[in-house]
Amino acid sequence: MLKVNHISFDLDGTLINSFPVMRQAWSETMFELSLAVGFEEYKKYIGLPFSRIIEKFGMEKIENEIKTLYFHKTKKYSSQIDRVQGAADILEWCKKNEITTSIVTSKPRVNTQAIVTEKNLNVDFIVSGDDLKIGKPFIEPGIKVLEKFDINSENMLYVGDTVFDLQFSQNLGAHFIHFTNEGKNLLPKTLVNNVRSISKLMEIKELVTRN
Repeated sequence: MLKVNHISFDLDGTLINSFPVMRQAWSETMFELSLAVGFEEYKKYIGLPFSRIIEKFGMEKIENEIKTLYFHKTKKYSSQIDRVQGAADILEWCKKNEITTSIVTSKPRVNTQAIVTEKNLNVDFIVSGDDLKIGKPFIEPGIKVLEKFDINSENMLYVGDTVFDLQFSQNLGAHFIHFTNEGKNLLPKTLVNNVRSISKLMEIKELVTRN
């Protein structure tokens, strides 16, 4: 059992099934700006700060234009996003067991807050992309969580779906659980780390107890 006082969650692909909407928003953005980066290429880097993804595609000069259009579209289509099965239930279980919760995401705060409110994701704290100078996999968002709840990293668990979430947890010194969402979220096949994985969020109950 992992003894923790706090559980932090990634948002996209972990608490919400947002990839179809992200695909639509990204494809429309690329079309309207006459750019040719497909969603599958973009998806490889989801979890990194948006500016770092744009750098990888060499599109820094029009980053603001891409960011404004893309996140406007993801917000516009947010009603089409569903909660991951068990998301609300595991957050409620945490509250009943006096385990505090947070979301750490690279999404802008306005998008994050709208989704959290609309989907009734009742967490204690949110760290969004525009709260940070540098986001995951670096430790700045984790430090904000640790300071907010006055805890040590070994008392924190991060639940996410990408290798960047794993790297973030390891860099911070926190525990990590990879959420596969029944096989939809895969880590790189070349990864040699011994990683705890769950297919459903409610499986966290079997792995965690309060410290």
